[in-house]
Amino acid sequence: MIARLIRWSIANRFLVLLATLMVSAWGVYSVLRTPLDALPDLSDVQVIIRTTYPGQAPRIVENQITYPLTTTMLSVPGAKTVRGYSFFGDSFVYVLFEDGTDMYWARSRVLEYLNQVQSKLPPGAKASLGPDATGVGWIYQYSLVDRSGTQDAGQLRALQDWFLKFELKTVPNVAEVASVGGMVRQYQILLDPDKLAAYGIPHTRVVEAIQRSNQEAGGSVLELGEAEYVVRASGYLQSLDDFRKVPLVSTAAGVSVRLADVARIQVGPEMRRGIGELDGEGEATGGVIVMRSGKNALETIAAVKEKLKSLQSSLPKGVEIVPVYDRSGLIERAVENLGHKLLEEFIVVAVVCFIFLFHLRSAFVAIVSLPLGILAAFIVMHYQGVNANIMSLGGIAIAIGAMVDAAVVMIENAHKHLERWSHDHPNEKRFTDRIETVTVDSVFAWLNRSGLGGSATFAQSGGTGTLTGAITVNAQGTGGGLAGPAGYTRSVGEAVRQVRCTTGPVASPTTMPPLAQLPGPPATMNIVVNEELKAYIEPLTPDEHDALERSILTEGCRDALVLWGDVLVDGHNRYGICQKHGLPFQTIQHPHFKSMEDVHLWMIDQHLGRRSVSDFQRGVLALRKREILHGRRLKAASAPETATPAAPTEAMPAVDSLKNRDDIAKAARLSSSQVVLIEKIQKQAAAEVVAAVKSGTISINAAAAVATLPADEQVAAALGEIGRAHV
Repeated sequence: MIARLIRWSIANRFLVLLATLMVSAWGVYSVLRTPLDALPDLSDVQVIIRTTYPGQAPRIVENQITYPLTTTMLSVPGAKTVRGYSFFGDSFVYVLFEDGTDMYWARSRVLEYLNQVQSKLPPGAKASLGPDATGVGWIYQYSLVDRSGTQDAGQLRALQDWFLKFELKTVPNVAEVASVGGMVRQYQILLDPDKLAAYGIPHTRVVEAIQRSNQEAGGSVLELGEAEYVVRASGYLQSLDDFRKVPLVSTAAGVSVRLADVARIQVGPEMRRGIGELDGEGEATGGVIVMRSGKNALETIAAVKEKLKSLQSSLPKGVEIVPVYDRSGLIERAVENLGHKLLEEFIVVAVVCFIFLFHLRSAFVAIVSLPLGILAAFIVMHYQGVNANIMSLGGIAIAIGAMVDAAVVMIENAHKHLERWSHDHPNEKRFTDRIETVTVDSVFAWLNRSGLGGSATFAQSGGTGTLTGAITVNAQGTGGGLAGPAGYTRSVGEAVRQVRCTTGPVASPTTMPPLAQLPGPPATMNIVVNEELKAYIEPLTPDEHDALERSILTEGCRDALVLWGDVLVDGHNRYGICQKHGLPFQTIQHPHFKSMEDVHLWMIDQHLGRRSVSDFQRGVLALRKREILHGRRLKAASAPETATPAAPTEAMPAVDSLKNRDDIAKAARLSSSQVVLIEKIQKQAAAEVVAAVKSGTISINAAAAVATLPADEQVAAALGEIGRAHV
């Protein structure tokens, strides 16, 4: 399959280049769309439920909130783990889902079950879902600093909670803006127990009075002069004096007791569980930007910075926004490091290929494949939802090393094959080394020699230099082998490629004759096709034959045919295609063949080592090899002892004698029992049965089972064996 793919790629260079451009464009698109971050997100898909229960101890929170929530969330579809944590006034429940679960589908399921359990919670408990973020969503942090000293911690926290937080949550891909440090201002009422006892006012009466006073009082609608007027009482408490005037009770003397008479009202900080500190300068107020799951961290950070820059002018004089944590620097350094490593690898590969092979163009095989491989990796990452981070980019960098190794091995192997070919053919030049001067007269001479007379239209540069354009040929059926008048266009490059594929040794570039002196398509050569040798060759599939034919028509017959005398040994398919189209070809004589037996043994050994050969065919080849070796041993035994020994020559490599069935089975990579069955089929089975075994229609065992039957009954019996095998 790989060989067919390579042949197809060589024959269809334009399609390969077009596919390369499409993959490159697709890869660039994926690079631009792939989320970029520094840290890999390895956290589970989780949904956080936070429930506030002010003023309650952790045990009360555990029993009344955390336990009901955890037991209910265990039945959420896809949930694998539920974890509950209880604190003073707060409860946190983490619902972890299986890998591959969509974040927002999980949040929807948790919200459904939360609505079911809401009735079981205390009246004062308020449950809410956490942000749709992950454990690595903390991408940016800033601090509010007042260098002038005009703003206290409470005022800075108010700026954060009621101005910056709401503005930053409008930035795309921002899930939450968490406030850190500062003081949350609140109204505080400090009751005096002695005064409450003196007036006989219980604590609950004070709470009820404050709740009644801090609400809107409805009224009615009056219509006066075709206009409607709404009469209502506004009871929202907005200042300390409003709280002080809240009535509690009336004494027997008709004196109203207000809240200021039994309590002290003030503005103070909300109870804190921690503080924020910046660079040892004292308390600080700030915010943390939490990104949504799966979004581009670098783009989100850039948008947050732009938003903070625009909000700076709206802050009070002297208040500054100081960055505390910024992940964009780490992301940019990771990308920059990958780019530098890629450039270094490009240079090293080019230098290594040039030093060891002394061929700079070979380095481009590895250099061009590296960016294509990286772009292909980004395509897969984009559609799998994997963001570009330190881990994934590091994996790409490691994979680049393997790609470089493979490319270097491939280049080195190609050069080894070229070196071996040059050593075996010292008087011939490779196809790519055949450089000659092409003239207008030589092109016409080649056309006339090919039987394609006519006129040509072309553009010439440099006199006897390179021809560009196309040659329009009016070919007649005489001499050219065409049935009737026909017209077609042949490029100069195609004509030159056909002329370059000549028969026999090719002169060096410096002594290369002009095109007019080169032979055209060869005359009928006295090549003998031995049918017994041809039977050893595994027939090509229609696709393989078409690919080979296209390659020869495009590039010419670049591989020489192997001959022994006038007998064709190797290259039957190429010879048939060249004969069909009248194309030239090269031939070489095998120097090691001394007899026809050597040719047969060489062909058998070539096919015994191929994986595509079936078990039956390998067995037949091994038996044929034994037959040839047996005949050679009989000839050697019958030869006169006084015969003069032949002069030492470079003969074929020694072959193992196949004297017993075990040796035959070892040579064919079969068992001894299989060899017995194959030998039985050869001797006793009908020709139709043998052909069916060769084609794979029936098995060796089925054919051996019917081989002892009469010839006219074997085929029917074999068909019955096939039917039973299918059943």
